[in-house]
Amino acid sequence: MPPGHRPPSLPAVVTLGVVSALISSLAITTPASAVEPTHRLGRVVVTAPTTRAVFSKPGEARVRHLVTRDLRRTPRGAVVRGVVWEFTSGPLAHELVRASRRGVIVRLVVGGIDCHGPAVQYLRHHLAGDSFAECVTDSARGRDTFAGRETNLHQKTWTFTETGGAHWVTIVTSANATSVADQEQYNDAYQSVGDVELFRRLKDVFHEQVRDRPMARPYRYFRLGAGRSVSFSPWNSPDQADPVIRRIRDLPAQGTTIRATYSNWQDRRGVRVARALAAKARKGADVRVLMSRPFSAAVHGVLRRAGVPLRTAWFGPHRYSHLKFMTARFHQGGQVQTRVWTGSENMWSPSRGLDEIVLEIPSRSAYDSYTRFFADVWDDR
Repeated sequence: MPPGHRPPSLPAVVTLGVVSALISSLAITTPASAVEPTHRLGRVVVTAPTTRAVFSKPGEARVRHLVTRDLRRTPRGAVVRGVVWEFTSGPLAHELVRASRRGVIVRLVVGGIDCHGPAVQYLRHHLAGDSFAECVTDSARGRDTFAGRETNLHQKTWTFTETGGAHWVTIVTSANATSVADQEQYNDAYQSVGDVELFRRLKDVFHEQVRDRPMARPYRYFRLGAGRSVSFSPWNSPDQADPVIRRIRDLPAQGTTIRATYSNWQDRRGVRVARALAAKARKGADVRVLMSRPFSAAVHGVLRRAGVPLRTAWFGPHRYSHLKFMTARFHQGGQVQTRVWTGSENMWSPSRGLDEIVLEIPSRSAYDSYTRFFADVWDDR
């Protein structure tokens, strides 16, 4: 279905009156943010968003508050695009509908897991104007199976043509739009402001996802500048070279610091990634890994035998890491380089066939933010 057209309504699984009452009753509070620049719109002073990393521990809901804050500052006529695997958040659905009713164009692509749930049904029936919420049952840009496994849309991103006086704002996050993400998970988000090229790549892929048709070669890799890139899965085929393993192998070993944490790390692909990290550790790299679940015994064994320190960030079914990032600090060309790779991808074979995103960030401030949070979670108990 082309952007700008609303999809046909699905039969509601609950009455709209019940859904509306439920969502309207959920209060939303936005915590005080870090100091940000302001500008004046008429008589109103608006705080502008900034490029920054945001981290959320269980119960903090900071990623949702980030999205909500940007939504509330989005003016009439601006376009908001969201892509999420799971959408069950009543508070966020309510904010999106409110934005559409004041003239913001809201366009969503949601994974099929929640297509018939109350929050998505509320969006489909109440988004106004040219706004829509489209559901995707399998991969939006790939086929319904990959290497014999069912596929889905697993990406989690938000883009704003304008918010708070800033243009071309993007958010890449590990967090789904759920109360579980708010209350039970560790998550991250990276907000970029004014990055036109990144915004354009996300918009173009969004249009492909809305069409929901398999592409012969869906994998996309875009270099955005020195050390900056964004990539989109699914892979073109199971035989494609693994970009994660290539990334690790391209790093020098001596003097390099690597931190990695993925909420799902298992099977043959997970073991191959672990072996690449173990090889760097054996050659002198300082490697640490934060575990969550599932984290297979085979992956654990590969890393342990290489002397890689491991700690768990699974503190029970209602307090656990949903993070999916890797950081590196290394010497190259006589200079210290830093990288952050973050997004939606887990370290297991099915991710190859899913709609995923990985953002590569060379910023030292981003690296410092991510490694501080890694250390913070490392010390949590």
